[in-house]
Amino acid sequence: MTSLLSAQPRQAQASLSAWLSAKRQLPIPPSVFMKLMELGRRLDASPNDYTEIITTSASLAGRLLAAVNSSWFGVRHHVRNISQAVNLLGTVNVRLLAVAHCVAAAHEDIRLDKRVLDRHWQAGLIKAVAGEHYACRLDGRAGDEAFLLGLMQDMVMPVMHELCPDLYERNLAVWSPAEQCRIEQERFGMDHACASSLLAENYGLPPTLCQILRDHHNHEALSQQTERAVLAQAVHFAGLFPHAFGGWDSQEAQGLTTLLQDKFADLSEPVDDVLAHIQRRFGEVVACIRPSAGGEIDLTGLLRQATGEVVETTVSLVGRVHALMANAVQADSQLTAASVEALRLRETSQQDPLTGLLNRRGLEVEGRHAVQSARQSGHPLAVLFADVDKFKSINDVYGHEVGDKVLQHVAGVLTETFGPSAIVGRFGGDEFVIVLAEAATARQAKALAVGLLEAVGQGLATSPGTTIPLRISVGGLWCTRLTEQVDWTKLVATTDQLMYRAKQQEGNQVVFIELATSKE
Repeated sequence: MTSLLSAQPRQAQASLSAWLSAKRQLPIPPSVFMKLMELGRRLDASPNDYTEIITTSASLAGRLLAAVNSSWFGVRHHVRNISQAVNLLGTVNVRLLAVAHCVAAAHEDIRLDKRVLDRHWQAGLIKAVAGEHYACRLDGRAGDEAFLLGLMQDMVMPVMHELCPDLYERNLAVWSPAEQCRIEQERFGMDHACASSLLAENYGLPPTLCQILRDHHNHEALSQQTERAVLAQAVHFAGLFPHAFGGWDSQEAQGLTTLLQDKFADLSEPVDDVLAHIQRRFGEVVACIRPSAGGEIDLTGLLRQATGEVVETTVSLVGRVHALMANAVQADSQLTAASVEALRLRETSQQDPLTGLLNRRGLEVEGRHAVQSARQSGHPLAVLFADVDKFKSINDVYGHEVGDKVLQHVAGVLTETFGPSAIVGRFGGDEFVIVLAEAATARQAKALAVGLLEAVGQGLATSPGTTIPLRISVGGLWCTRLTEQVDWTKLVATTDQLMYRAKQQEGNQVVFIELATSKE
């Protein structure tokens, strides 16, 4: 250990200090960054609020447009305006991309092997997602900042790795966090927590966040943090997850297990379920922010291995279960084949063959289910009815084949505008119905409808230099709380009437009504 630690510590200290003292700034103005964080704490923030802030930073605007037009997102039509990008990505992904865009600037001049750097990012993103999950359980408004601090906890570690590769590649897997910090202090004159805090100060983050970063391995100091107690707890939780080049230290793993059992017991959420959620969310985030980092990691397996939970009795039980499953395979395979065929027939009967959307029958099934769920949960619901303006003229001028292409095009725009969580279907002819069960506010739902007008208004390019102009009218109804008096049929009929009102006002507009309660 002595010979390892004596390898040019002064040079390592000088190099790290020089890196930190360089003019390291966020690629966007700190005020813009903090405004985005503030929006995350506002439950009434709309996509338009994000658009207004993002358009003030050319760097961030370019990053979002690049993300939404990248292969991982798979949009059919090139997105050119920020409003549409925000609607497609969703406000949560917008904030995560902004955080990653800013934090990644620290790694632009690091010359580590790409696979090594991706492993650092993988560990950082796991911590970020873990901190976000923990914070949201206590206070959803702290989720974004917890994600930021989770990502920044070890942000300087790749720099240290580049300066002293022998130190990290050989020993990180067997160090506890306390041992790691001690050795980093001896080699660099500071540990990675202190270095990350200094980087946050250079970025202009608030002093409270910088202090929490500095103490992220000091549970006693974090427990005394009263100004942002939830955030401090989330950062401690994130700090218990392993670093890039090894699994859990057994002591830290046991600490994590105990913390999970204590903090999540009142939510009836087993340890395995918490880790499964974090791992699933990690896969989603890594695909959005840094696809090359990959998602191949088994958090539950690593934790069990570290805490010694895989014992002989468990292995025996698993063996008996496997034997029972093997005996049932033959009969089950026949039932599965029949179930798959039945599912295929059911899906086919509910799918519009031209657009691939739900047909009228499918809309009724999914719509009634959404209404019932909203009624039972007390959550709001938005229903939109859209109709292509002067569609008959398109058929008359261009022919029915082109008219079919227009319907397919509009279906694609609908899917892209409202995202995978919306229920979207072809009601009949050139009429479409959209159900939004996850819109946070009426303002957000209406903004999506307005975004649909803008997207459809770009027209359909049928050949170089030829674009068919398109317009669409939308009727929308926002229901804060559904009652038994309002059913699916009434919602569709009401939005249909609102759509015709938009038509009577020369079309290409949204007529949107908000209902505080749905007793009408």
